[in-house]
Amino acid sequence: MPRNRRDMTVRLVPLESREADDARVGGTAAAGLYMQRGDRVRAEAVHTELEARAVTSRVPFFSRAVSALYLGRLDEAVDLAIQSARLRDAIGPIWYRWPDIEALQAHPRYDEVLGAMRA
Repeated sequence: MPRNRRDMTVRLVPLESREADDARVGGTAAAGLYMQRGDRVRAEAVHTELEARAVTSRVPFFSRAVSALYLGRLDEAVDLAIQSARLRDAIGPIWYRWPDIEALQAHPRYDEVLGAMRA
């Protein structure tokens, strides 16, 4: 038996709302949390949803980059990080300091990310 009515329903959030922005940012963290729990299926689902939403609404490149990074898709992550840096859509200097970006920093194209931030 569900604990509350929310457990029984799917909650729709208007894509233009502030709450939808929070959900997209939360998707970034969710992919990482699922990967830490060893649940790749759910992590992939979160990333797929971020990519799908990006077709019809604004999903920051940094959200998709970090999600791809957690999934180990380094080339995809660096491409998205470069776009994020060019558009400055990240939360502050995310590409200098952010938990778990060591793999991105070790990528041969990481200097392109930094160059895009400086441009």
